[in-house]
Amino acid sequence: MRKIDNTVSLPYWDSRLDYAMSGPATTILFSTYFFGNGFGLVTTGPFANWDAGSFGKLRRNIGGDSKLFSRDDIRAVLKRCKTSEITFPTATLKTDFEYFHGGPHNWVGGQMSGLDSSSTAYGKGFASANQLNVNRRLIPS
Repeated sequence: MRKIDNTVSLPYWDSRLDYAMSGPATTILFSTYFFGNGFGLVTTGPFANWDAGSFGKLRRNIGGDSKLFSRDDIRAVLKRCKTSEITFPTATLKTDFEYFHGGPHNWVGGQMSGLDSSSTAYGKGFASANQLNVNRRLIPS
């Protein structure tokens, strides 16, 4: 994007950095300064009281029953040459990029974990930050 317009900034969430923390749920990203609180209804930060339409007010439960991207996950995917090696149903679990991509969604919880509610609840905000990281890793500059 910067090659087209160098004044545009697209923020992304590189969850590999939080994965490496001893307590990822304590990341500063889920604070008033960035994405707002990480548990229950979001009442702080830029997404405070966000109306997610038919899904109700925005809520989260970070650190859930999934995992964030790891450096090893990304390496395993980038070592593959064929789409069939990194996509369902032909990829192994160790190289299935969609499986890895779903991890941060489920880790954040709340509406972020639902296929339909993720984009509706977050609009061009947090889900976009996660997706931009995915694009950044897979699309060469």
